[in-house]
Amino acid sequence: MGHRQLIKASPIIALLGACIFLAGIASAAVTPYRGLVAIDGLGMDNAAYAIVLALASIGAAIGSVILGYASDKVSDRRRLVIICAALGAVAYGLIWLVPSQLAYIVAVCAILPFGAALFSQSFAYARAFLNQHADTRRAEFMIAVLRSLFTAAWIVAPPLVGWIASTYSMFDVFLVAAVAQLLCMLMFALLLLRPEAKVGIHSATRQATAAPGSPFPPYRMLGTAGVAVLRIALVVNLTVFPLVLINDIGASLAQLGLAAGLAAALEVPFMLMWGFAATRWPKEPIIIVSGVIFAAYLVGMFFARSFEDVLLLQSLNALGTAALLSITISYVQDAIAGRVGLSTSLIDVMGVIAGFATAGLFAILSGPGNYANILLAAAAASLLGAALLAVSWQIRRRVGA
Repeated sequence: MGHRQLIKASPIIALLGACIFLAGIASAAVTPYRGLVAIDGLGMDNAAYAIVLALASIGAAIGSVILGYASDKVSDRRRLVIICAALGAVAYGLIWLVPSQLAYIVAVCAILPFGAALFSQSFAYARAFLNQHADTRRAEFMIAVLRSLFTAAWIVAPPLVGWIASTYSMFDVFLVAAVAQLLCMLMFALLLLRPEAKVGIHSATRQATAAPGSPFPPYRMLGTAGVAVLRIALVVNLTVFPLVLINDIGASLAQLGLAAGLAAALEVPFMLMWGFAATRWPKEPIIIVSGVIFAAYLVGMFFARSFEDVLLLQSLNALGTAALLSITISYVQDAIAGRVGLSTSLIDVMGVIAGFATAGLFAILSGPGNYANILLAAAAASLLGAALLAVSWQIRRRVGA
């Protein structure tokens, strides 16, 4: 199974790539506006919105694990992806059609936790399918390529969605997301017409059965914990970066958009570069090096004193972030032997853990006009995550796994 089979499967991979790009459009459309719509648009108070966020985060983790477990048991993973896309469309469409606090709470807390699993379910399907049509290294490279499409959506969508929100209504961004989710359904409905695109428990895949021994050995637990800590560093940076730039450095909103756009644009080629590197070297050293690079960026941000300093640091940011967002997917997908769906669901669980950890760090370390201290904590987390992965890798090599 190699290059020829991968070429033969290219129409299916193209449809899958389109679905992941559309999932990125949906995510990029609503993420910046969820709080604005709830608080400014619907009149929800801050305390109520905080409770909604907490419930939604917990629900997302539970929903992702349930669907991840189920995806390893069903005969056709495509149908689960379609269900996730449909639920996402229903949730976003409900907020657009019925702009009320009750509709928002029902959509975000009860429906979207399952709809938001579209990301992990799409990548679980992608990995299971690619395992049938390519060797492991090529499959992991293609995962990095697909992840770069999700990032590309975050470059394309914000300007368009921002224009829609300012010209029409903030609520219309949820219509954009609903349409994107419906188009994802269409992509996978087309895949249903291709028998060779079927992947499930009865498919002949290298990960269909677990290897002898523990399906989740201690060294894998340690490495997965390392990736989770690295995810905390990423989420802290995403949360604190705008505050540092605006409040600590005194940049404008336009400069914030420029810096964020530059980092996102650089991430795409760096993801492809790291994906190619993963075809030649093990994933662990790539993630470890990226963790150290990202820590160096965070320390640099702590010492940054001008917008020009921040711009210069964005190449380091993109270089480290690119691998931490893409290569870690393949690493986590191998966490639990024979359970690519359940393993991939851990990515969503890590996101929830990172969100709560970021809230705790923010509460403890932030001060009026002084947010850069939090970045030092994130740098320490990045180094700790890299260290945990290094120990895990050494143990794996010693036991010959």
